[in-house]
Amino acid sequence: LVAADDRLVILAAGDEVALGFDTGGLPPPPAGFRRSVFLESHGWDKDADRNTGAAEQLEPLPFNAMRGYPYRAGDYPDDALHRDFVRRWLTRVVAPPAWKDAGPASR
Repeated sequence: LVAADDRLVILAAGDEVALGFDTGGLPPPPAGFRRSVFLESHGWDKDADRNTGAAEQLEPLPFNAMRGYPYRAGDYPDDALHRDFVRRWLTRVVAPPAWKDAGPASR
């Protein structure tokens, strides 16, 4: 978590990210003070809005050097880091709710 890279956390509805770190090496804050943490994130918010490109699917994956979205086929970086990220981490299938395509009478 030292520098921005293209290995983004992929979250679905109801997911969360929890960060933990050891503060044992830090001096205690002065009396009346408390320690705060600032998280600077580098990411991409792609939601299921009808105005979002390819909103119904995960791909195309965003990457730091892209100039527009959605980008052209073949623009996603093809190197060991990116191939390993996709192979190792993008394995979960999130299906739409069963009622989504059932029509209004089933809701």
